[in-house]
Amino acid sequence: MVVRRIGYTVIAAAALFAIALLAQWIPLAFPLLQALSSGAVSAALLIRSALTAAGILIASTLLVTTWYVRRS
Repeated sequence: MVVRRIGYTVIAAAALFAIALLAQWIPLAFPLLQALSSGAVSAALLIRSALTAAGILIASTLLVTTWYVRRS
């Protein structure tokens, strides 16, 4: 299971559903969802999405590492 507690699962599902409904106002998610649903994905959109995801992954890794070091 990704989320072990049922209450957190419901909250996560509701949040993801809300994001999917409100994706029109999220600058990177809306064009990506439209491209994936239409079948025609531009290379620029895929590159921008991959760079954004990599940046978020790096930032979250650094934040968790900093938090872990301070906690230890």
